[in-house]
Amino acid sequence: MDALEQIIQQLIKFRNKLYEIIPKRRDATLELIDALSSNTQADSVVKLSLNEHFRRTYNSVRDAVGNFFFLMHRIKKR
Repeated sequence: MDALEQIIQQLIKFRNKLYEIIPKRRDATLELIDALSSNTQADSVVKLSLNEHFRRTYNSVRDAVGNFFFLMHRIKKR
């Protein structure tokens, strides 16, 4: 396995682990992460919701962000 394949496998494992720990709206949250990491032009949440990697509606951005903060609160309690 070459270096690029190893990096891809590590990324897949990371995304799978992340998917497991997100309690709600998993797909929307991962799509939001994809949209954030691939976007250099959006200067608002509305524009971010129009990113090709975020296939959901604007309301899903709000839900994904809200669930992310819920997750962070849960992790801090541990």
